[in-house]
Amino acid sequence: MYISYKWLQDFIKLPKSYSPGKLADDLTLHTVEVEGIYDLSEKYNLVVVGEVLEIKKHPQADKLNLALVNVGEKEPLKIVCGADNLESGQRVVVAKIGSKLPNGLEILEAKIRGEISQGMICAEDELGLGLNHDGIMVLSSKAKIGLNLAKYLNLDDTIIEIDNKSLSNRPDLWGHYGIARELSVILNTKLFPYEKNLSSINKISELEKNNVLSVKIENSELCPYYSVVKIKKIKIKESSPSIKQRLLAAGINPINNIVDITNYVMLDLGQPLHAFNASLAEKIIVKTLKQNEFFLALDGKEYELSKGSLVIANDKNILSIAGIMGGQESGINEQCSEIIIESANFNPISVRKTSQSLGLRTEASSRFEKSLDPALCQLALRRALDLIKQESPEMIVETNVSEVGSDKLSDVYVDLNLDWLEKRIGQRIEKEEVVKTLKGLGFESEENENNILNLKVPSWRATKDISLAEDILEEVVRLYGFDKIELTLPYSKISAPILSASHIIERELKDSLAKDIAFTEVHTHVFVNSKQLNNLGINHSHYLSVKNPLSENLSLLRQSLAPNILEAIKFNQARYQKIELFELGSVYLSFAGKFYTDNKQQKYLPHQEKRLILAIASLESDFEILNQLKGHLESLFSRLYRFRPEINYEAVETSFSWANTSLSANFIVEGKILGTINKLKEESAKKLGIKKSVILAEINYSSLADILSSLKTKNYTPSAKFPSLIRDLAFIVDNNISYKDIKMELENFHQFVKSVELFDVYQGEKLGNDKKSLAFHVVYKSLERTLTTKEVDEIQTQLISYLENKYQAQIRNF
Repeated sequence: MYISYKWLQDFIKLPKSYSPGKLADDLTLHTVEVEGIYDLSEKYNLVVVGEVLEIKKHPQADKLNLALVNVGEKEPLKIVCGADNLESGQRVVVAKIGSKLPNGLEILEAKIRGEISQGMICAEDELGLGLNHDGIMVLSSKAKIGLNLAKYLNLDDTIIEIDNKSLSNRPDLWGHYGIARELSVILNTKLFPYEKNLSSINKISELEKNNVLSVKIENSELCPYYSVVKIKKIKIKESSPSIKQRLLAAGINPINNIVDITNYVMLDLGQPLHAFNASLAEKIIVKTLKQNEFFLALDGKEYELSKGSLVIANDKNILSIAGIMGGQESGINEQCSEIIIESANFNPISVRKTSQSLGLRTEASSRFEKSLDPALCQLALRRALDLIKQESPEMIVETNVSEVGSDKLSDVYVDLNLDWLEKRIGQRIEKEEVVKTLKGLGFESEENENNILNLKVPSWRATKDISLAEDILEEVVRLYGFDKIELTLPYSKISAPILSASHIIERELKDSLAKDIAFTEVHTHVFVNSKQLNNLGINHSHYLSVKNPLSENLSLLRQSLAPNILEAIKFNQARYQKIELFELGSVYLSFAGKFYTDNKQQKYLPHQEKRLILAIASLESDFEILNQLKGHLESLFSRLYRFRPEINYEAVETSFSWANTSLSANFIVEGKILGTINKLKEESAKKLGIKKSVILAEINYSSLADILSSLKTKNYTPSAKFPSLIRDLAFIVDNNISYKDIKMELENFHQFVKSVELFDVYQGEKLGNDKKSLAFHVVYKSLERTLTTKEVDEIQTQLISYLENKYQAQIRNF
């Protein structure tokens, strides 16, 4: 939006020392963002008033003339011109060599059909002063020769360009008066009442109240207020220089006196108006279209209006697109002697939608989109009639204003606690200054006993801008000046975050696996897909599915970490001979025994838990890989438990369809099952494309973290003063007897048996197919004395006899 420095002075008195640059700085600091400052006189640099001294026919072209033009220099300029209205003695606009016109044309000395041309005599459209190109622009005979065109036209003004985005929530700033109101508070200067401009008309009409036009609003939600008035004895002509100059300064081309006045009021007050040819608008209907219709607009283009678009119409035709653009048929032209002026308030969302769908953005739609104050309608209409009266004194207001709907908004009140304001700002602003600032912006205030201001929001700020105390705070601070707020850092005591036990355990676990054991951590998707699960033989009918997956490969939530870590092994197997990976992540179970009651029905809830998986893929034998994995687990648990816990393995029938049944076991730590070890069976490996042997251990991390969090610190126990005696025993037992059972019997047989460790398992032809040999280190020790060999031998003889009777165990002697 463009704001004229001179225009602003209609409403406020700016200090003499005040400059456009300072104004731009103040607006940027307090109200809106200024994008640029332009001196209009520079637009017409080297464009001056000239006098045509002599005209001759061009010897080489019938339609061209050679003009000798005085521009106030020592020698007149020779200019080739083809305008039909060129006459000797005229005062004209001359663009001298080196000038650049608003349309981008740069004037250079040139030869035209063999004759030198030292400039250009300009038409109105070439100067950006209108659309007329019928001939050159002829000036008053009193125009001073050599005078810069900007000074002649009173365009020696400065334009402030405001970024439209910073006006999005400020409908009151879309006119010069709104900007002047802001500046009056910033500069602490008086704002002139807008009504002072209404010098010619105090009342719109003295006619009978029933002398009005017929107006009907079919959708009051999209058009809450609509008003029109009819005027006769109008002569359509060029606007007076003062109006044209203002419009040009603001970037709008003059058209005719009526259209120019509607645009002038819009730029003045912020309220768009529209003028119709009265012969086509005796009856006005504001309605939404029931079907798509085509409409020829003022810009000469035909638009297809969609069903539901809000339009202004008569009984037969569409007159205008509400709030956007009028129609060519009902437009103002030289034949009009009677016109209708419309001043209305339209729903901002409706205008925005229609504007976007048509790709048609106008000065009017830009303002209506921002939720204009309906109270502006009557003020704008009175101002337009006042200007028309000044331009056409013979005009007559034929009807009273036809009004439908209400131009009043519900009053909006906001309470402002001054103590709260001080705390929020961080410093005190005196109550008198707060009240003065808000009063200057149009707020009415009353103070109650608790240092609270009860504020009535002005109608031009109540449409979408001000509704909370925080909004008032912003008003106070921005006009007080952000630069006046003391820069103090907020006091805040910073302390290290308290880490949860689970977080500490997780960090220690990852450090142990990555640094001590040298596994590589991976992070895979929490999603799996049906093809992936089918290759592993997993029934996924009970898996949780995503309603709107990013792709088919990310459609199901995983219930195990194994599928995705196997994909990682497949991806990396060609790069490494041996792969050792781990992942700590969540799995998502369709239910886990947890339910809630709804209408006396039990419904199971999905359950999320954390798990840890370790995987080794290698070309080594299964036995070697298994021993390596067991060793890593023992090392990991020793670090986590802070002592070497007892770890046992229990063969189980696997529940995983992809696992080898002969190599599946639960591992039990300190008597609690924490996870399983499984080998990927060859059939599944082939389907996945994995060419290495893979063994995985999946641990319930949630259970592990709970156990570790509840562990009590173990007290130091000094080493026994007396030596121990070690015996090695190898028992031959049936294959179906677990080593764990034998180990437990050894440990619990006598108080002097302090520890038992399995160090060898043997199966072979000498033993038979259904037998195995289990070899143990058995440590004997007393805390009170040194044991004798005889005592230990006697205990061991009894032990062997006991195992022979209970398990038919035989001592292996070969």
